[in-house]
Amino acid sequence: MNGCLTLPSQPEEFRSPKKEGARAIYFPSCISRIMGRLPTEPKDRSLMEVTVELARRAGVPVYIPSDVAGTCCGMPFSSKGFTRAHAIAAKRSCGTALAMVRPGQVAGGH
Repeated sequence: MNGCLTLPSQPEEFRSPKKEGARAIYFPSCISRIMGRLPTEPKDRSLMEVTVELARRAGVPVYIPSDVAGTCCGMPFSSKGFTRAHAIAAKRSCGTALAMVRPGQVAGGH
């Protein structure tokens, strides 16, 4: 060990489920998208993959928006007392989500 901090690995490339037929939009947390798994964790399926599979098995297929990488609920800002940054991030994410849905359906879906 050279004294450097070992950061979690970046998540592998993940193919989002199709929008067609989706019954819900899934916004994976920015923490799990950015940080990925720790080097000592198993290299099997990611949290996103498991969540998508569970939703499929439950009969509620989900869609992950292509621009999800730019969304953040703002919780990391809020927990550090950055009220304005939290409000900006939360408002942006809500706006992104609202632009993707129509009452009762995923925009562009069924």
